[in-house]
Amino acid sequence: MYCMILNLKLSVVNDKGPALLPFNYHYALSSAIYRIIQKSDPDYSTLLHNEWPRGPGLKFTFSDLNITFKATGDRMLLLQKEAYLTVCLYAPATAEHFIQGLFKEEKLKLGDAISNVVFEIVSIENYVPILPAAVDDMTTVILRP
Repeated sequence: MYCMILNLKLSVVNDKGPALLPFNYHYALSSAIYRIIQKSDPDYSTLLHNEWPRGPGLKFTFSDLNITFKATGDRMLLLQKEAYLTVCLYAPATAEHFIQGLFKEEKLKLGDAISNVVFEIVSIENYVPILPAAVDDMTTVILRP
């Protein structure tokens, strides 16, 4: 089965100085992606969150935040201002609303009630992962926590 996949590499910067982020920031990152989509179309964001089939019909996935950090209890002390992550979108409408929302939001807010970080999105690139030579029977498996 062929499915449209758009991989975007988001480069982000935190200019506020040293920041703490919980190790378990993935829920906050997922919420931030929904908020970006909501900036483009609140109804689509609600549909995507509440009514889209769960399981194999994934809406989007994302990488860890690529940044140097030092463990401080249950927090990460971010040692760099710059970071990047990859967001992979699996439906044309989701990709469209995510990109439109990025131009309206331009910020990525991550964290919890104790500590949070607001990153400014400084660049967006179409990220093409390096895959092995084309194989007719190649199967792609999407892993998520």
